Amino acid sequence: MSFINDLKIGQEYERIALRKIQSLYDVKIIDREKNNYSYDFKDSNDTKYEVKYDRKSNETGNFFIEYVSKNKPSGISNTESDKYIFMVNKEDGYMIDTSVLKEMIIDKKYKRNIKCFLEGKVVGGYLFSKDFIIDNSIKI
Repeated sequence: MSFINDLKIGQEYERIALRKIQSLYDVKIIDREKNNYSYDFKDSNDTKYEVKYDRKSNETGNFFIEYVSKNKPSGISNTESDKYIFMVNKEDGYMIDTSVLKEMIIDKKYKRNIKCFLEGKVVGGYLFSKDFIIDNSIKI
């Protein structure tokens, strides 16, 4: 898949998560961050959300949580979100406090720390068991 296709799929899952948050918590979405990528959207309670869809997670049973891309901090390293939402499919998502997720990383609850080179630049992420994330999250 190309970056553009991945981006379109990610945006579709962001819209699904946004609608779920609106209906579950009766809040309005007041901001959909598009410029600095520090979060995906913010609600009327000032809660910021980051939405992730790992298309391979249903095959591998793992979630990849990026922390570096193109040799620069990204993902969990520079998010300003209060909540992380992992979309498993178009119906099921799991939400966790970003601070809890960061504590899990500090406590090395992940399976592996993966680094690779893509087009000569470092990409890195923590590989968490999908079941572990789900067990520590709220279903939305």
